Amino acid sequence: MKKIITTLVLAVATLGVAQAQEFKVGVKAGGLFSNVAFKKQTDEEGVTTKLNTGFKFGYQFGVLGEYNFNDKLGVEVDVLYAFQGAKLTSIEGGIEGQTPIKVDIKNGELNTQMNVNHIWVKYSVAEGLRPKLGVNISNLVKISQKGELENRGYKINLADTKAEPKKKFDFGVGAGIEYNHDSGFFVEATYNYGLTELSFKRKGEADSEGPRLKNSVIQLNVGYKF
Repeated sequence: MKKIITTLVLAVATLGVAQAQEFKVGVKAGGLFSNVAFKKQTDEEGVTTKLNTGFKFGYQFGVLGEYNFNDKLGVEVDVLYAFQGAKLTSIEGGIEGQTPIKVDIKNGELNTQMNVNHIWVKYSVAEGLRPKLGVNISNLVKISQKGELENRGYKINLADTKAEPKKKFDFGVGAGIEYNHDSGFFVEATYNYGLTELSFKRKGEADSEGPRLKNSVIQLNVGYKF
């Protein structure tokens, strides 16, 4: 958390200098609905496994800097800290060509904490209304999982499998729309999809890599620009 606060303070200070050069600065926060797409895994014996997921609710907060070239075109850079992840609903697996076995996961969740940085290009289509396209360059800070599954009397508690980030860098694309009020308040809705695969390793097992995953996130924010 200390690193988060330091990052936000430095960002605000940097953007404050920009403000003197006719840049706008601001803050934003809100809720999100996130999911992940897991890559199928096949072991040495030819057994394939796949994790099925659903969207879960989270939140994010951060700062932004905005520069408008004219009344229509502008760019924005934001720095956010986001609590993302996914619901873990079931796991299925089996040998290629055979009917897979599916096991439900009770109270399953994957929880991730991300440093998220967006670069948006925005174009005004009406008074205060701006669609935007952009990219996100992010970093996986922390990951954990929980849930229970049982098959033929054998139980597994996912919380017992401690994990830490292994492949942390995330690059993705996004699209969204925002509405700006004359008072400085704004609302926005965006969708971001990760193009790179993240992964984690089990603590104590340096060469043991968990399933690879890609982020999919819907963000709903409110904020204020100075």
